Amino acid sequence: NRGPKSNELRGLADGVKLVQWVAVPNVPVGFVKDMVEAARFYHIKVLVAAKKKSGDEGTQDKAWVEGWAGLGNALAAYVKEHHTTGLKWNPKGSGGLAKASKAPKTAPKKTAPKKEGGVNLFAAINKGGNVTSGLKHVKKEQKNKYKTGPKPKVSFKSKAKKKQRITGEPICELQRGTKWVVENYDGNKKVEILASSLKETCYIYKCDNSNIIVKGKMNSITLDNC
Repeated sequence: NRGPKSNELRGLADGVKLVQWVAVPNVPVGFVKDMVEAARFYHIKVLVAAKKKSGDEGTQDKAWVEGWAGLGNALAAYVKEHHTTGLKWNPKGSGGLAKASKAPKTAPKKTAPKKEGGVNLFAAINKGGNVTSGLKHVKKEQKNKYKTGPKPKVSFKSKAKKKQRITGEPICELQRGTKWVVENYDGNKKVEILASSLKETCYIYKCDNSNIIVKGKMNSITLDNC
């Protein structure tokens, strides 16, 4: 299409593909961002042409580009928050949700009120001189300062190791011919990527204490939750 709205239509053709994120496994947010960037290539041309237009036409073109970018960025934020590792389907359908909603609610357990410690304290004070009559007498040889022999050793428990945050299988692969996906690396100092084209991008997700080495040149590198 070489008409006056050719760049708008080309940007729409590339950007509308972002709805396919529902079929992308692992990390679909990277796919959404790629489609937003693909549309932006033509949207920049629309903005350049809008500066040369007078009246409402240029303003409308600018608003159209901003609205489309806002839609793509909002979708990327939603997918990242609610579907980080891909869309999850309920194999049981809506029936499982309906049964869960009909489950009987259990009544909270009643707990007995705690007794006030002050009552026992005042009762002991009222005994007067007999307040210590119930205490056990300790002999001299039983006191710590008079004990002889080796002192008991005090053992300290070591702190439990911090639970690892990385639980998934490590992934380092080229997807769809142009996108490198690197995920779930923990303590790996030699993760290498061989970039062969400037069209390639790299999406690094959930990697801790690792070195990602990119050999060659590529279009962009995105870090997420690292």
